[in-house]
This record gives sequence, C-alpha cells and structure tokens, in this order.
Amino acid sequence: MGLRSKILTDQEKTAIVALVYGFVPSWKEAYRIADGMSDKEAAQNIHFADYTSKWKTSAKVQLYLQTVLNQKAVQENDLLRKFEKEMKYSGDNERTENKKQSSFIDYADPVNQRRKLNELINEASDPGEALDALKVIISGQKDDRQAAREQRQVRAYLPLACSDCPLYQKANKKS
Repeated sequence: MGLRSKILTDQEKTAIVALVYGFVPSWKEAYRIADGMSDKEAAQNIHFADYTSKWKTSAKVQLYLQTVLNQKAVQENDLLRKFEKEMKYSGDNERTENKKQSSFIDYADPVNQRRKLNELINEASDPGEALDALKVIISGQKDDRQAAREQRQVRAYLPLACSDCPLYQKANKKS
C-alpha cells in the first residue's frame, strides 16, 4: 500500500472521509478500503493490525484527517447558523412569545377549555391526538344537550338556623 509514499492516493482520501462522516466504522475498515483489500485478504494478513496502526499514525494521514475534520466542523457550523436563522424568522418563535405573554389561562372556564381543545385539534401532528380531543368535545356537547332536554337544576334550600328546620322541630316534638 501507500505507506511508503508521502502523498495520499484518492482511495486513501476517500477512506478517511468515509471514516470521518461515519460511513466506515473503524480505522481497520478504512485501511482495508484504502488498500483495496477484500475482507478475506485482511483476515489472512497477520500484520494487518500493524499496517493499520502505522498508516493511521502517519503524518500524511493525520494531516489530511485534520483537514477533513476542520471542513466538517465548518459545514456543521454553517448548517447550525442556517437552522437558527430559519427558526428566527419562522412563526414558531412568534408562538412561543405569545405563550410567554399569556402565562395564566383558567381552564375551569368552558370557553377556555373549548379554545384549547380546538387548538390541540388544529395543531395535532398525530391523528390520534386530534381524535382524542374531538371525543372530549363531543362528550361535552352530549352532556350539554342532555341537561338542556331535562331542564332540571338541582336546588338545595338550607334553613337559616337549626331551630327553623322542619326535621329539627319534628324531632323536638317527639322528645
């Protein structure tokens, strides 16, 4: 292989790039690819691990490795900046600001409950979530309709004092 040469071959460069970007799992595999060996040849070669170690620590490989790692870091930083820029101008940022402004919502109020359920239905990424919220809305509507049909309200009248209570007065007469 090119252990003796001071210049990396295209095959060696490709193996190093593949290793850095995770397409090749180990240095041994990268060396096998760079040398053009088959799996069988690599397994039969008793000096394969030594050759791999020498190739990996050679100056030409380490210099090219640093170059590739620097390029990868620059690419990742560019992608990160691009993503942050897109998030800055997207509507997601506006939604989080609106949520921060309205910090307390009373969900005991049926109007707020309906508003939240409608929001969940409209923004649900999973159809199951939307279905669950719809079920809650439908059950609430059924309860409202049934109460309207019955037109019944439970009223409880409490006496002002125990002495005014008919049960108390009846018990007093017996004793």
